[in-house]
Parts: sequence; structure tokens; C-alpha cells
Amino acid sequence: MATQHKARRIPLWWGLVLVVLVLAVFWLAVPRQGQRVTTATVYRGVLPLDLSTTGVVEGTVSDVASVLTARVTALYAQEGDTVTRGQVLARLDTADLRAAVQERQAALTAAQAQVAALQRTAASEAQQYRARIEEARAGLQAARARLAQVSVGAREEDMAAQRAVVEGARIQVAAAQLEYERAEQLLAAGAISRQHRDSAQAAADTAAAKLEAERQALRRLEAGPREEDIAPARAQVQAAEAALRQAEATQTLIRARHEEIAAAQAAAARARAALDAARAQLSHASVRSPLTGVVSRKHLEVGEVANPYEPLYSLASLAEVWVVAEVDAGDVAAVAVGQRVTISLDAYPGRSAGGVVVRVSEVAEPKAVGRVRAKVIRTHVKVLQSTIPLRPGLEVNVTGSLPVGAPALLVPNDAILHEGEEDQVYMVQDGQAWLRPVELGQSNFTHSQVLSGLTEGDVVAVGNLDQLSDGVRVRVRR
Repeated sequence: MATQHKARRIPLWWGLVLVVLVLAVFWLAVPRQGQRVTTATVYRGVLPLDLSTTGVVEGTVSDVASVLTARVTALYAQEGDTVTRGQVLARLDTADLRAAVQERQAALTAAQAQVAALQRTAASEAQQYRARIEEARAGLQAARARLAQVSVGAREEDMAAQRAVVEGARIQVAAAQLEYERAEQLLAAGAISRQHRDSAQAAADTAAAKLEAERQALRRLEAGPREEDIAPARAQVQAAEAALRQAEATQTLIRARHEEIAAAQAAAARARAALDAARAQLSHASVRSPLTGVVSRKHLEVGEVANPYEPLYSLASLAEVWVVAEVDAGDVAAVAVGQRVTISLDAYPGRSAGGVVVRVSEVAEPKAVGRVRAKVIRTHVKVLQSTIPLRPGLEVNVTGSLPVGAPALLVPNDAILHEGEEDQVYMVQDGQAWLRPVELGQSNFTHSQVLSGLTEGDVVAVGNLDQLSDGVRVRVRR
């Protein structure tokens, strides 16, 4: 019986072996389908870096304050009103300012009158002083000529001239004597009055005296220079010199008068400056708009006191606005001066504004984002044209792209595995996926540059990478 039982067990083992062999043959005979994957081909191209950030619209915003501290008497603009450059926005109380202008105008008038009076006096005195000086110079010149004459004696022509004078005086004496004698005869005959006879006698005596004087002068000329003549002439020169010095001393008085005029003119100039300052203060009582724009806020009401430290109005200029975008430091390569960007606003879907980057800050500034401390680069964008109303203070979206460097190998970001500090891809070849390490360069939202590890034309798996392993068989989705 034991022999029979053993014989029945042998076919059972052979059956199990037969089943395994059948399954093995089936597994080897039927090809495996593998993991289904999507692939992409590595190609060469220029990587555009994408810029996507937010910014704030800015414009010229001006707080308009009063230069004066005074009560507001009138306000001419309300919030939302459009104003133009130079338009009067408010007026302040001017009573004290007008009084100050009148007072300083009176002071200027008085100072100018003082200048005019001093100038008239100085002109009159200067004319008198110049006349005295000229007279003293003429007297000195005559005294010096007289001294020269008596010092060197008379010339022959001078003596001849004097002789002629003596002869003329003698003839006049003879004529006067004849006239006197005739008058005596007429008086004796009763034809003339005694008074007429006395006049003829006086004329004869005068002519005789003049003749004697001229003869003495001739004798002096003929006698030559004498000390008694030179000494008086020298004294006359000294007296004339002293008189000229005294006359020229009046120049000091003229200079003093000019100094008085200069001081009065300086006082008038100060009075003019004070008047101009008072008028300027009065002009500040009209508060004007420094720009063309919109009143964004009115800070005071009529009756309140304006001062230089508190604005009356806040104005915003809409003539020119710009955008200041904060670009993350990690994305700074995606922005450059001259780059064209698109500006959009969530409130206006489908509409946008064009812009160009005009300035990129050289400094990375810290910015708190929640609990994270980030670094941002402030970028200024000039608005070129807009189909949306951009108002200062609005937050907008800024997008754009910037080609980086020369053409390089590009691979989709969905093909990259990041394992620690190592980057890898699955290269698909002959129905299998092979894990390959790669070195990456710049990246944008969709692609990355491949510096090494792949060649142009290689095929890599994209997506479902967590279901792949090195060497696994794959099926490419068509």
C-alpha cells in the first residue's frame, strides 16, 4: 500500500512543474507593454526669461500748502475737480498784509525823497566848490606870472608897449588941459556953470595922475627887477597857493556828501526790498495750483487757519504716470532697461497698457512677505499707451519676456527631476527610460537651459516621472 501511495504523488509534482513552465513560456512569448509616458525632444534655441510681477502706479502727487499762516477766507476747488497750473485754489485773509504793504510803500517814498534832496544839495555844492577851485587856480596862475615877470625884468617889447601907453596918457592930459582952459573961459563969459568947469578940471587932474602912474611903471620897467617888487609878488604866489589848497579841501566835503547819498540810497534799497517782500507775502495770500491735475483731497475748510506745515490740498497729475514694479531678486535676469512689458489691471480684464523699462535699481531692497524676508529690485516702467485708466496708487500686473544669451539646448521643466542638489532627466531610448544627470542653466516658467548631459535631438520623458525608474520599459503616448 505504501508503494501505491508514493506512485500517486509523483504525477502531482510533475503537474506543478508543468504549470510553471507554461507560465514562463507565456511570459517570455508575450512582450511587456511598459509604462506609458509623454516625451519631448531636446532642441536648440534662445531661452526667453518670463517676467511676471506686480507694481504700483505712481505719478506727480503734490501737497499744496500755504506759505503764510493765515485764516482761509475762500476755497475754490473740491475733491475730484480738475485744476490747471496757476489756478487759484484758495485765498487767505489779507488785512494785515495790505497794511504792511502800505507802510513799506510810505517808507520807500520817504527814502527816495531823502536821496533826491541829498543829490540836489550835492550838485549845488559841487558846482560852487568847482567854481572856487577854478578861481583859486586862475589866481595862482596870475600870481606866478607876475612873480616871473618881476623876477626876470621887462622885455624890450614890454617897455616899448609901456612907452606907447605913456605917450597915450600924455596926449590925454594935453586934451584934458585944453578942455579945462576952455571951460574956464566959458565960465568967465557965463556960458557954462561952475559945475561943468569943475568936471573939466577933475578930468584934467585924473589924466595927469594916470600919466604919472604910467611914467612910474615905465621907469620900473627900465630900472629892471627890484627886491621890493619881487617880495610882494612872491607873497601873492604863496597866498594864491594857500587859497587853492583851501578850495581843494572842499573835495573832502564833496566825498562826504556822496557817502551820505550812498547811505541814503542803501536805505532806499532796503525799503524797496521790504516793499517787495511785503508784496510777495500779499501774493502768497492767493494759493495757486503748481500743476495741472485732479484734486485728490481737500484738507482744510473756510475759517480754519492755514500754515506752511499742513497742506490745503493734495493734487495728482494725470498727464504722466509710471509704474514702479518690485521684481524678485531671483528673477532680476528677466528684466532690463529698454524691455517692453504689458501692464494689466484685474478690474479691466482683456485690456492692457504698453510700457518700457526705463530704470532698474542697482540695489536689492529687503521686503517682508509674511514671515519671509525677500529681496526685491525696484524697476521703473514708463507707460507708452493705455486702454485702461491708470491712477496713482493702483496695483497693476506687469508681464514680459526677455531673451537671454546665445542659443542653447532647451528641455521642458516637466522633464527635470530635482534630487537634492542634483538635476536628472529620463532619456527615452529603444523603449526604455534611462536616468541621466544634467547640468542646468537659466530657466523660465516652461523650459530650462541644458549645459551638459544631453545633446540636441535626445528624447526625454515628460510627466509621471515618479512612476519611472532607471531602465524601465516605457510606451510613448502618441
